[in-house]
Amino acid sequence: MTGQRAAGEEARAVSMGDLRLVRRFWPMAAPFKGILFLGSAMIVASSVISLLLPYLTKVAIDVHILPLGRVFRVISPEDLPARLQERLKALAPSGAAGIWLLDSVNSGLVDRREERALVASGLMDEGRWYFAALDGPGGPRTKEALKIKDALPESLLLPETLAIREIDLPKVPGGAALVLRAADIKGLGRLAAAFAVLMVLGYVFDLFQRYLMESASQKLGHRLREIILDHLFGLKQAFFDRTQTASLTSRLTSDINNINAMIKSTAASFFSDLLSLVGVVAIMAAMSPKLALTAMILTPLAAVLSWRFSRIARSIQRSLRERVSAINQAFGEIALGMSIIKAFRRERKTSEEFEVLNNDNYLTGLSQVHSVAIFLPLVDLCANMVLALLLWVGGLAVIDNTVSLGVLAAFVGYSSRFFVPIRDLAEKVNTFQGAFASMERLAELLDTDERLPAPERPLAPPKPGGEIELRGVSLRYGPASPMVLSDLSLKIARGESVALVGSTGSGKTSLISLI
Repeated sequence: MTGQRAAGEEARAVSMGDLRLVRRFWPMAAPFKGILFLGSAMIVASSVISLLLPYLTKVAIDVHILPLGRVFRVISPEDLPARLQERLKALAPSGAAGIWLLDSVNSGLVDRREERALVASGLMDEGRWYFAALDGPGGPRTKEALKIKDALPESLLLPETLAIREIDLPKVPGGAALVLRAADIKGLGRLAAAFAVLMVLGYVFDLFQRYLMESASQKLGHRLREIILDHLFGLKQAFFDRTQTASLTSRLTSDINNINAMIKSTAASFFSDLLSLVGVVAIMAAMSPKLALTAMILTPLAAVLSWRFSRIARSIQRSLRERVSAINQAFGEIALGMSIIKAFRRERKTSEEFEVLNNDNYLTGLSQVHSVAIFLPLVDLCANMVLALLLWVGGLAVIDNTVSLGVLAAFVGYSSRFFVPIRDLAEKVNTFQGAFASMERLAELLDTDERLPAPERPLAPPKPGGEIELRGVSLRYGPASPMVLSDLSLKIARGESVALVGSTGSGKTSLISLI
């Protein structure tokens, strides 16, 4: 009976839209909106930092580690084919007549097909080049450049730049390479320092947002318990006669804890993941639309899986709450009636009844584990398949010179971040859906309006007072319910002791409740 009553009570939970639930409870959280706003700002800052890190990797590779550009031999850019003139605005004069340089950042403007045509027409040198900026006559880099030019005749010694073929870079002596690449080494040092600073800042922002969200969730839980307790004080005794104590207890403990968990972890994670997802898509589309489409090719499948899992998790969470409430109520009754159970040798029967409830809870929890165990590996499979596609499509693009190696490295980093929000949603969805189920239960309780109406003309108790008298009192709990008390009259004088004796259901508790 306990399990049936608990399940029935849960079945009466109101069905609200999630947004309506948030609007319903927002006024209770409004006093802490400053903390929530500051915590949200910390989440935004942390998300922005996480988006910058893969891009710094791209800059490090393309600008400092492998900065390979192109050499054109034309009198002016207008001598290039018309289809390239608009795209090659980054083409810069070298200072030598007829030689123009395209740096590593913009070298992807010429793809492999165009490269072959330009090389065949003699407008562009074959292969890629490393450009080292010189420091004027007598400078250390210029001195090393003169030595390298003597050792590598194919290199180009230009007024302000030394251009070395990619295939000749291993032939440059180590000491000369260190001198020529001093700017790259210094740039790498700055990037590494920026990377470290951003990681520390990300940690600080994450630390403070966790503290702020935890503080806000605890304040909200404190306020909710006060509001619910004040509401319960105003309800009729009949409400408590038919409502299980364990159900009310779970609302003040487990349900409020679920809402706290949503605020301090799931809500923050959802907001952060949403920002990361939008940012990753925007950055990938800006770097390479083709690779961005490749990275998002399995997004519809992941979205469908997420939606389906969300629906299943919501249903399981509601069932799990019903089972837990039933177990709490049953165990409370067993603990209170332990002496009676032992006196009537009801241990085996009580154990069998409890085992039914316990097994239902076990099976429901097992179904929750199964749903998570199926969904998370599917998300990982999608992420790994996208990574394989990126390595294939992006690798071919690097070979074909349509994207740089740094762009491919950044995409590998962003692709993992692209599926992190979906995986996080899968991991947090139980908490998220459990919190909304708890909000529904609390909303149902707060919507209960069973208050005793205040009399229009309240009677003041007689000052001598002290006696209780009932005259012709009748009571039933509903229009269709049987009469519990019928035409009852009694008088209890002050100081008199009266015993109420009768079988179960005869109205003893109801009479005390009336008094």
